[in-house]
This record gives sequence, structure tokens and C-alpha cells, in this order.
Amino acid sequence: MGHAKSTDAPLIIEVEKISKAVGTLQILRSVTFQVRRSELTVLIGPSGSGKSTVLRCLNALEIFDSGRVKIAGITIDAVRDVRHHQARAALVRRLRRHTGMVFQQFNLFPHLTVLENITLAPRTVKGTEPEKAEALAAVLLAKVGLSDKALRFPSQLSGGQQQRVAIARALAMEPDVLLYDEPTSALDPALVDEVLNVMRRLDDEGMTQVVVTHEMRFGRDVSDQALFLDGGTIVESGPSAQLFKEPKELRTREFLKRFL
Repeated sequence: MGHAKSTDAPLIIEVEKISKAVGTLQILRSVTFQVRRSELTVLIGPSGSGKSTVLRCLNALEIFDSGRVKIAGITIDAVRDVRHHQARAALVRRLRRHTGMVFQQFNLFPHLTVLENITLAPRTVKGTEPEKAEALAAVLLAKVGLSDKALRFPSQLSGGQQQRVAIARALAMEPDVLLYDEPTSALDPALVDEVLNVMRRLDDEGMTQVVVTHEMRFGRDVSDQALFLDGGTIVESGPSAQLFKEPKELRTREFLKRFL
């Protein structure tokens, strides 16, 4: 299991009854959960169960119809913010300063070097001086084991290396929370561990991470909390040690049986 975390750590993410529909299709139904600082939370469940949509709601990449999301003290409220577009846009910008996002496809800029990819957001969004941004990038590249790749272009890297650069890029904004949407699903099996090992190291350092993943062994061995989604609903949630070992719900048991 992940190392023991303090159960009285402050809440950093509070998701309250978020629902979302597209036309007549209900994608999320009253999803509610909380994440404490320094926890690693995994969202698991069959394809199409709403996991990625939940994650995208956390970063305001998706607009939800009802409910609210609070991260690092910043609240996005579905009902209130529909009426105030400009106010919402400002809130979203503030929220995103606290949340880093790592996607399934690495989304690196192909025409920029690794170093330029990592320093771009701190320089343009935060106004960090170039020397400072580059010094931070060097620290982060060492952290993800790619110090020697700073001047390479993404096309010169393996998928696993590109994803580690994407993690370093997300960390460059010094977020409170890192969100990962299936970070290893586009990788060759041989490269999956190099990305999961970076996530393990960040967990050891106390980074708050929320991960949508099909890597059940990683979920079982590393995460603190697991949420099992099916049909847009959290069917079961709890400490990972309990959920992976002795799931209460039949749907959870049947899902895990296929993977573990």
C-alpha cells in the first residue's frame, strides 16, 4: 500500500453532487467525494463509466450541470457560474493555477524542445523570469529522470519519456494537485512502469494526485483511496486497502476479478 498518510490532513478537493448530461444521456449522476492533501486517489471502472469526465470537471475542462467543485479553496458552482460568464472565466483561471493536468496523449508542443515545453507556462502565465523557469525545469527533469534530454524535441523521445516530460511540465506550475487522465494507456507495456515510478516518487514526496487508470496493481499497491465508477455513479469508494481486497459491491468485485 501507499505509505501511511495522516488521516487528519486538510481536505484539498471537495466534489459535491456533480451531475452532467449530454442531451438525454446522463454521464454523471450526483458524484460526491473528497481528497485530503498528499493522498493518491484512483478512479477505476469500465470504459464509459464517467471517470475521465469527473477528472475534466475538476479542472473545469467540462462544464457540469449541477453541483460544485472546490479545490484549494476555490469553488466552481454549476448553478451560480452559468449566470456569470466573466466571473467564471476568472475563477477557472485561478483554479487551474492550483491543478496540473497530465493527459493520455502527451500534448507536448512538437516544435519546442523539452526545456521550452516545461518553461512555457511559468513564463507566459506566471511571468516567471526565464532563468528562474529554466532552473526549475532542470530540477524537474532530474526528478523525472530526464536531465540529459532538455534540448531534445518530443519526436526524439519514447512515449514514456514524453509522458515524463508532460508530468514535469505540469509540475512547473507548482500546482497543489496533479490530475492524470489514463497517463499510461497510450504507452507500450514496457514503458508503463517508468511513468508509474515517477508517480510513486511524487506520492512519497507528498504530492496530491488523482489518477484515472486501468493499472489496477498500481491502484492497489500505491493509492490511498479508490473510487469505483459505473454508469456515471460512484458505486463504491473507500481506502484502497479495503476496496481492492474486500470490495462490498458485486459490480466492484466482478470488475476487479477481471484485472487482478
